[in-house]
Amino acid sequence: MKNVKEILNVTKEGFTIKSTDLVDIINKFRKEEGRKVELQHKSFMAKIRKELEILEKLGLKGEQNILPTYYLDKQGKERECFELNRDGMLQMLNSESTYCRYKTIEYINKLEDIINKTTKNYSLRMDNLTRLFLRVYPQEYESIAKEIIEYHINLPKKLRLDKRHRKMDKTEYKQFVRDKLVQALEEIQKDINNKDIVSIRLYAKDLIIKLKNGLLETNNRSKGQLLGNKEREIEEFENELQYLDPPIEDYTCVHIHPFSYNYMTEIGEDWTTGEPKIVNREAYKKWQRDFPRHELDKEGLELDYNKKTYLWLKYDCLPKFDAGDNFIKAFKDELARAYNVDDKNIMLMRSDVNEFVNSYSDGKIYYIIRQAREDC
Repeated sequence: MKNVKEILNVTKEGFTIKSTDLVDIINKFRKEEGRKVELQHKSFMAKIRKELEILEKLGLKGEQNILPTYYLDKQGKERECFELNRDGMLQMLNSESTYCRYKTIEYINKLEDIINKTTKNYSLRMDNLTRLFLRVYPQEYESIAKEIIEYHINLPKKLRLDKRHRKMDKTEYKQFVRDKLVQALEEIQKDINNKDIVSIRLYAKDLIIKLKNGLLETNNRSKGQLLGNKEREIEEFENELQYLDPPIEDYTCVHIHPFSYNYMTEIGEDWTTGEPKIVNREAYKKWQRDFPRHELDKEGLELDYNKKTYLWLKYDCLPKFDAGDNFIKAFKDELARAYNVDDKNIMLMRSDVNEFVNSYSDGKIYYIIRQAREDC
């Protein structure tokens, strides 16, 4: 599952988003709206190319809003996509419904707002620390150093980037941060071609002495705590995203190709009356017999199905199948039968393809079933 900062690339000029991520967001709200047809990335790419062709014929600079780039697929291979800024995104959302367009823009704005609250990057990577110092006047070095120290000593251990650092107590970690700042200050003094090198060296050497001797007082705790809170806010939002769209690793795998609703039934004959009636096809009966119930998650038996319960589904299936809502009923019926429950309170959260396979025997169904949270 991507984190917030991987979905949007926020710069001082605004943000950009890859077409792959934008398609995922659009489909989230198409589903919420009750639409059955998902937008395929391939179709979205074709739509963008057509838009750029028209703009080029009109002599308009559409390429500034939409640029070609690439993403890595599940096999780690580079695939073509586009990167869109805000104007490019709005341009391509025009064909979506009012609801989907509104919710997508609202969602993007929320992501952007959260990221903008942490626009100062206090990473301890050397290139970042040197950049932070060189971006300000030498007279401000001390205040920048205090901000960085305050930020890190108020950061929860689990949010420290390196596992080694999470094991340090507060005093050890604070000393580690000071040492990194000293290294950065020593590094920026090497740029003899910098026109401010005299001031840089003067203020850097003074601050190094304070850092090495523990003379730099940090008392602006509220600011450090505020920055730490913003990181926690991002983590909470990412947790919310992960709840709504769990990673494939969280799913239980059932080794059987999904069965399409279109092929479940046919018109047969009531042998007692001779009247036509709807009956299950032999192929569907075989699928039910072959269904590997022993692979179902045993924790599903412990849920209270008198309360709202959520279901997520993904499929490995042949490309020829209509993998939308047609796969849902057969699996949901089998799940309810295996758990011996009424499925009326089982609400579908998401249903989509994980990947396409080359043979029917390679098909799989992945699912998660959870009790709805109290805040949902």
